[in-house]
Amino acid sequence: MKRMMTAGLLALPILLTGCGGGSGDSSSGTGTLNLSLTDAPIDEANAVWIEFTGVSIKKQIEATTEETTATEEWIEIPFDEPVQINLLELQGSQNYQLLTGQALESGAYSEFRLHVNAVQDDVYDSYIVLSDNSEHELDIPSGSQTGLKVKGDITIPENGEAAFTIDFDVRKSIVVQGNGEYKLKPVLKLTQDDLTGHISGSVATELVTSNADNWSCSDEDPDTYNAVYLFSGSDATLNDISGAETDPVTTALVTYNGESSAYEFEAGYLTEGSYTVAFTCHADAEDTEVSGDELYFIGTQNVAVTAGETSSVEISAPVVEAPSAS
Repeated sequence: MKRMMTAGLLALPILLTGCGGGSGDSSSGTGTLNLSLTDAPIDEANAVWIEFTGVSIKKQIEATTEETTATEEWIEIPFDEPVQINLLELQGSQNYQLLTGQALESGAYSEFRLHVNAVQDDVYDSYIVLSDNSEHELDIPSGSQTGLKVKGDITIPENGEAAFTIDFDVRKSIVVQGNGEYKLKPVLKLTQDDLTGHISGSVATELVTSNADNWSCSDEDPDTYNAVYLFSGSDATLNDISGAETDPVTTALVTYNGESSAYEFEAGYLTEGSYTVAFTCHADAEDTEVSGDELYFIGTQNVAVTAGETSSVEISAPVVEAPSAS
């Protein structure tokens, strides 16, 4: 029986071993690492389960003599048992702690690799559950061999603690192939926790339920396909997802909160700075493999993110006239 774990279960027993070349590291101090996982969700799926088997981290080794050159060493951290995580539970500021208080040599590191079980073998270790409750295996090329790679500037301070979060952007990562199989081409982003903040916001109800001539969000279920896209900078140019530099930084689902009687969203682990938040009620038009989708935004707002804080934003701007059909 598979071990099913959710975002509420945080502790992972781990074993630390060293591998790879590299010697001559003069550092003898140690620090601790906390590594978390979060997600930018999609609305076509009820669940995206990924089975993780461990984490690797690449340490930069400084040269000790004029005759030697800088090299690197991979530190392997396998889990005692595979851990299956539903990424769609990790929305906004929610996360899953893959590593907690992991002791490592202090110094500079440059890359994480997340090791997973995900091949087309009729074993549902990593799979997607669609909104019709059908289940489909996920194939992640090289996921079980080299791992899912995410690079960044990682420093473990001597006698100190470092905390990082990997944002696993599912909306950008799921690819439906011509044969109907599902492949995961992971889009990962690494952020340092103490340099990031969150956004908590709402969308005016009239934007979600609009039947205006120039824009309509009305369909059989007005609570479906509502999302906000976050772009870097104020008054940014709005684009769909296509793998270009102009892509949104992340996305977030907009859902109805019965307690507050409002349509709300949350986006987490954003680096400090200015952003443009744009609402769409037709997120199902998104095709991450191409540009120029019939994806229109109605209502935008600028918002500033401050590290360690949660910024509030309300999207209540007038409806923007959609381009006329050609």
